[in-house]
Amino acid sequence: MSGPIPDQAGPSKRIQQPLEKPRRSSRLQKQKGGRGLTILETLAARESAREALKEGSSHRVISNLFHGTIEFWLLVLGMHSWPFLFDPAPLDTTEQGDNTSKSSTATRPHGRQLREKKPASDEKNCWDGVRFRLGQERDRLFLWKVEFADRDLGGLLESEPVYYHLLGMDVLGAFLKIAVWIRTAVDLRETIKRSCDGTDMLRLRESARKLDTFIDEGNRISGNPGEKGLESREVPPVATPTQLLSGLESEITGLSKLSLALQLAIADSAKLRAQQSQ
Repeated sequence: MSGPIPDQAGPSKRIQQPLEKPRRSSRLQKQKGGRGLTILETLAARESAREALKEGSSHRVISNLFHGTIEFWLLVLGMHSWPFLFDPAPLDTTEQGDNTSKSSTATRPHGRQLREKKPASDEKNCWDGVRFRLGQERDRLFLWKVEFADRDLGGLLESEPVYYHLLGMDVLGAFLKIAVWIRTAVDLRETIKRSCDGTDMLRLRESARKLDTFIDEGNRISGNPGEKGLESREVPPVATPTQLLSGLESEITGLSKLSLALQLAIADSAKLRAQQSQ
């Protein structure tokens, strides 16, 4: 997730409009046929999100998605064997950049038939390494979220200033990507079948069901109502442990870069609400 981007106007346009435009959130430029969002499209998207908020759980949209993801994530970390659809593999430390855009047949639905049978010791070693890194990324996300109250982040989605609203949409978009990557990477059916603890598996199944609901709700608020459940054009698939961790790390780092802007927006929004209530 990228932070604010500068205006891309050409020299002739700057002559006609000498005043410098304010920096805008990444949501203001939507990569669709190489064209950015117009002001009317931005306002329409905000109104659509507000209508969805009225129908849904309002400021709890971001909160539900965050807590649902953390709960499912922790249950996955508690698994004793490899829980993912893709094959066990050691982390590739030489792989650079965001590799989550690579396509692979290993990411097709019900990819269990693509799994290669590996010795139990190799699979355990792979899982121990990946689980440790997943735990680190989960901790980074949790520590970032400690700075912000649920209501403050959710309130940005209902803010009057467009820029504050778009900051809230950036946070929602990052949480959606993280949730979809964690949820779709897990081979739920095979993990449940291989587990000996029925209670833990019931919790995992219920947690997955709740997370699916929160992802649906987030898609509706983010302006992707036609993208049902875990299918989203904005969330590229992952096919290796390295791609999964690279994607998670990238989104959490992006959230960290937005921290100052979010703190300022939340503080200013509180002032605006206080003035309006007087």
